Amino acid sequence: MEIYIQNATVKFLFNLKNNKFDDFFSNTIEKPLKDTFSNMSIISKTKLLKNILLIMKDKKVIGYIWCDNLKDYVVYIRDIAISKDYLNEDIKFKMDSSFTLKHNKVFYYDGYDFENFNSILLKLGFNLSNKSLFKSMNLKKFNEEIIKHREETSLTNFIENKDELKRCNLQNDIFDDESRIPLTVDDIYLDELQEYYLKDYSFFLKYHNKSIGYGQIIIFNDAYLIVNLGIIPKYRGMGFGEYLLSSILLKAKNDGINEVFIRVSENNDSAIKLYDKLGFKTQSIINSYKL
Repeated sequence: MEIYIQNATVKFLFNLKNNKFDDFFSNTIEKPLKDTFSNMSIISKTKLLKNILLIMKDKKVIGYIWCDNLKDYVVYIRDIAISKDYLNEDIKFKMDSSFTLKHNKVFYYDGYDFENFNSILLKLGFNLSNKSLFKSMNLKKFNEEIIKHREETSLTNFIENKDELKRCNLQNDIFDDESRIPLTVDDIYLDELQEYYLKDYSFFLKYHNKSIGYGQIIIFNDAYLIVNLGIIPKYRGMGFGEYLLSSILLKAKNDGINEVFIRVSENNDSAIKLYDKLGFKTQSIINSYKL
């Protein structure tokens, strides 16, 4: 019998609570659903029913897909888990007509690079859109002497309820791309409300009192992750990116942070060269999928 997909049931939540899916394998870069379910509130658990899709075979759950919000046009998948018994099988997937994957929605999912799991996602209909490197650095080994003094250049903190518009415009300049939806000021305020947000770790790079770069550290899976790092196009290739990243690393080290992580597209040669120069080491490869 072909494998098909259907909406989640209350029985699924009951079985999840009772650890019935502990043998399921997941390659998500976030915390798997089975590891976070017990800490969810009753309201959050109830909402799960509307955002989980079950992968079925012979009326048996052999996998599940956990989405942020299935009502959105753009849906971000937080976790895909498959029973280990089916990872190596040459199975055929059927996209059930009741399944919303084909109802004018775009799905995105990031997962660690595992061959067997990659083939499952391709059979589900996902396309591999990008590969990125997940790198880490032991800050105890970071040599602060590598930071070269630059005249009229400084690292300053983002100030809440004051710098939102400046940060919004700066990030839109740094990451300007036809495929990217520009940020709004509301997006910046929403970022500050997230659990991952760290108040004292959002920074501007100023040159002659003009903000030309931005970067921040957030909490991701109980680790410190550098994100949104960049310099506006006019000032690239002049060493400002190295100065910005080195200054953020020094700040983290002085605050007692021992390890930081960063993610970079495998095609971004200049960024990879910089990260390797400063001491980052590749820990894993992350695949980005789109459906």
